[in-house]
Amino acid sequence: MKNTIFIWLVILITLSFFAVAQSRADISINLIQSNRPPFKVGETFTYEATIHNNNPIDSANYNIEHNIQGPNGMTKKEYTNQILGARESKVYREDFTIDATGSWSVSIYVLSLDDPYEKNNQAALEFTSYENVIGSKFIQKSTNRNLVLSVLIAAFTLIVIMFVNDRIKDLNKNKRRN
Repeated sequence: MKNTIFIWLVILITLSFFAVAQSRADISINLIQSNRPPFKVGETFTYEATIHNNNPIDSANYNIEHNIQGPNGMTKKEYTNQILGARESKVYREDFTIDATGSWSVSIYVLSLDDPYEKNNQAALEFTSYENVIGSKFIQKSTNRNLVLSVLIAAFTLIVIMFVNDRIKDLNKNKRRN
Protein backbone atom coordinates (compact mmCIF):
# COMPACT_ATOMS: atom_id res chain seq x y z
CA MET A 1 0.00 0.00 0.00
CA LYS A 2 2.82 2.40 0.90
CA ASN A 3 4.60 1.57 -2.35
CA THR A 4 1.46 2.26 -4.39
CA ILE A 5 0.94 5.67 -2.75
CA PHE A 6 4.62 6.48 -3.25
CA ILE A 7 4.44 5.52 -6.96
CA TRP A 8 1.31 7.64 -7.50
CA LEU A 9 2.95 10.55 -5.69
CA VAL A 10 6.05 10.29 -7.93
CA ILE A 11 3.87 10.12 -11.04
CA LEU A 12 1.84 13.15 -9.93
CA ILE A 13 4.96 15.22 -9.18
CA THR A 14 6.52 14.21 -12.51
CA LEU A 15 3.40 15.18 -14.42
CA SER A 16 3.16 18.52 -12.62
CA PHE A 17 6.79 19.33 -13.50
CA PHE A 18 6.13 18.30 -17.10
CA ALA A 19 3.04 20.54 -17.25
CA VAL A 20 4.97 23.50 -15.81
CA ALA A 21 7.84 22.94 -18.24
CA GLN A 22 5.44 22.73 -21.19
CA SER A 23 3.46 25.82 -20.22
CA ARG A 24 6.26 28.27 -21.04
CA ALA A 25 5.76 30.35 -24.15
CA ASP A 26 8.13 30.01 -27.07
CA ILE A 27 7.81 32.93 -29.45
CA SER A 28 9.69 33.00 -32.75
CA ILE A 29 9.95 35.63 -35.47
CA ASN A 30 10.41 35.58 -39.23
CA LEU A 31 11.29 38.78 -41.10
CA ILE A 32 11.03 39.18 -44.89
CA GLN A 33 11.33 42.12 -47.25
CA SER A 34 8.64 42.75 -49.83
CA ASN A 35 10.69 44.96 -52.17
CA ARG A 36 13.25 43.89 -54.74
CA PRO A 37 16.57 45.67 -55.23
CA PRO A 38 17.77 48.17 -56.22
CA PHE A 39 16.52 50.33 -53.36
CA LYS A 40 16.32 53.97 -54.44
CA VAL A 41 15.94 57.16 -52.44
CA GLY A 42 12.32 58.31 -52.37
CA GLU A 43 10.88 54.79 -52.68
CA THR A 44 9.00 52.92 -49.99
CA PHE A 45 10.66 49.93 -48.31
CA THR A 46 8.16 47.32 -47.06
CA TYR A 47 8.80 44.41 -44.74
CA GLU A 48 6.74 41.81 -42.90
CA ALA A 49 7.43 40.35 -39.48
CA THR A 50 5.58 37.15 -38.59
CA ILE A 51 5.41 36.41 -34.87
CA HIS A 52 4.54 32.82 -33.92
CA ASN A 53 3.76 31.25 -30.53
CA ASN A 54 5.19 27.72 -30.71
CA ASN A 55 3.57 26.65 -27.43
CA PRO A 56 0.70 24.20 -27.95
CA ILE A 57 -1.00 25.03 -24.63
CA ASP A 58 -0.66 28.62 -23.41
CA SER A 59 -1.00 32.08 -24.86
CA ALA A 60 1.89 34.54 -24.69
CA ASN A 61 2.07 38.23 -23.85
CA TYR A 62 4.77 40.17 -25.69
CA ASN A 63 6.04 43.54 -26.90
CA ILE A 64 7.61 44.21 -30.31
CA GLU A 65 10.34 46.73 -30.99
CA HIS A 66 11.17 47.75 -34.59
CA ASN A 67 14.51 49.56 -35.01
CA ILE A 68 15.23 51.15 -38.38
CA GLN A 69 18.83 52.37 -38.61
CA GLY A 70 19.61 54.49 -41.65
CA PRO A 71 22.18 57.07 -42.74
CA ASN A 72 20.22 59.83 -40.94
CA GLY A 73 19.82 58.02 -37.60
CA MET A 74 17.50 55.53 -35.92
CA THR A 75 13.72 55.31 -35.84
CA LYS A 76 11.85 53.10 -33.35
CA LYS A 77 8.35 51.67 -33.47
CA GLU A 78 6.86 49.73 -30.59
CA TYR A 79 3.78 47.59 -30.10
CA THR A 80 3.05 46.80 -26.47
CA ASN A 81 0.75 44.37 -24.68
CA GLN A 82 0.28 42.04 -27.64
CA ILE A 83 -1.22 38.58 -27.07
CA LEU A 84 -0.81 35.41 -29.12
CA GLY A 85 -2.86 32.28 -28.44
CA ALA A 86 -1.37 28.79 -28.42
CA ARG A 87 0.10 27.95 -31.87
CA GLU A 88 -1.12 31.30 -33.20
CA SER A 89 0.73 33.61 -35.61
CA LYS A 90 0.38 37.29 -36.37
CA VAL A 91 1.84 39.27 -39.29
CA TYR A 92 2.97 42.89 -38.92
CA ARG A 93 3.40 44.68 -42.25
CA GLU A 94 5.42 47.89 -42.00
CA ASP A 95 6.92 50.33 -44.46
CA PHE A 96 9.00 53.48 -44.49
CA THR A 97 10.34 55.90 -47.09
CA ILE A 98 14.02 55.61 -47.97
CA ASP A 99 15.24 59.18 -47.42
CA ALA A 100 19.01 58.92 -47.96
CA THR A 101 21.68 56.91 -49.76
CA GLY A 102 23.74 54.44 -47.76
CA SER A 103 23.42 51.41 -45.53
CA TRP A 104 20.16 50.54 -43.78
CA SER A 105 19.31 47.98 -41.12
CA VAL A 106 15.86 46.84 -39.95
CA SER A 107 15.87 44.93 -36.64
CA ILE A 108 12.87 43.38 -34.89
CA TYR A 109 12.93 42.26 -31.25
CA VAL A 110 10.15 40.40 -29.46
CA LEU A 111 10.24 40.87 -25.70
CA SER A 112 8.26 38.44 -23.55
CA LEU A 113 8.55 37.53 -19.89
CA ASP A 114 6.81 34.25 -20.72
CA ASP A 115 9.53 33.11 -23.15
CA PRO A 116 12.73 31.57 -21.78
CA TYR A 117 14.12 31.06 -25.32
CA GLU A 118 15.30 34.48 -26.48
CA LYS A 119 17.58 33.44 -29.33
CA ASN A 120 14.74 33.09 -31.85
CA ASN A 121 13.06 36.34 -30.76
CA GLN A 122 15.00 38.64 -33.06
CA ALA A 123 15.57 39.11 -36.78
CA ALA A 124 17.27 41.68 -39.01
CA LEU A 125 17.53 42.82 -42.64
CA GLU A 126 20.21 44.96 -44.23
CA PHE A 127 20.28 46.77 -47.56
CA THR A 128 22.00 49.65 -49.36
CA SER A 129 20.07 52.47 -51.01
CA TYR A 130 21.16 54.39 -54.10
CA GLU A 131 20.33 57.80 -55.43
CA ASN A 132 17.59 57.76 -58.04
CA VAL A 133 19.36 59.54 -60.92
CA ILE A 134 17.60 59.80 -64.28
CA GLY A 135 19.84 58.87 -67.18
CA SER A 136 22.85 56.61 -67.38
CA LYS A 137 24.49 57.44 -64.04
CA PHE A 138 22.49 54.87 -62.12
CA ILE A 139 23.23 51.43 -63.50
CA GLN A 140 21.28 48.44 -62.44
CA LYS A 141 24.37 46.27 -62.59
CA SER A 142 23.05 42.76 -62.79
CA THR A 143 20.46 43.45 -65.49
CA ASN A 144 22.84 45.52 -67.64
CA ARG A 145 25.64 42.97 -67.32
CA ASN A 146 23.33 40.19 -68.44
CA LEU A 147 22.12 42.28 -71.39
CA VAL A 148 25.66 43.15 -72.51
CA LEU A 149 26.77 39.55 -72.15
CA SER A 150 23.80 38.31 -74.19
CA VAL A 151 24.49 40.82 -76.99
CA LEU A 152 28.18 39.88 -77.08
CA ILE A 153 27.39 36.17 -77.28
CA ALA A 154 24.86 36.77 -80.08
CA ALA A 155 27.35 38.94 -82.04
CA PHE A 156 30.14 36.38 -81.63
CA THR A 157 27.81 33.60 -82.78
CA LEU A 158 26.84 35.57 -85.90
CA ILE A 159 30.50 36.23 -86.76
CA VAL A 160 31.36 32.54 -86.38
CA ILE A 161 28.38 31.51 -88.54
CA MET A 162 29.37 34.02 -91.26
CA PHE A 163 33.00 32.82 -91.20
CA VAL A 164 32.02 29.13 -91.36
CA ASN A 165 29.54 29.86 -94.16
CA ASP A 166 32.25 31.65 -96.21
CA ARG A 167 34.67 28.76 -95.66
CA ILE A 168 32.06 26.23 -96.81
CA LYS A 169 31.37 28.29 -99.97
CA ASP A 170 35.10 28.49 -100.73
CA LEU A 171 35.52 24.73 -100.24
CA ASN A 172 32.55 24.04 -102.56
CA LYS A 173 34.04 26.31 -105.25
CA ASN A 174 37.40 24.54 -105.01
CA LYS A 175 35.73 21.13 -105.32
CA ARG A 176 33.92 22.18 -108.50
CA ARG A 177 37.13 23.44 -110.08
CA ASN A 178 38.96 20.21 -109.40
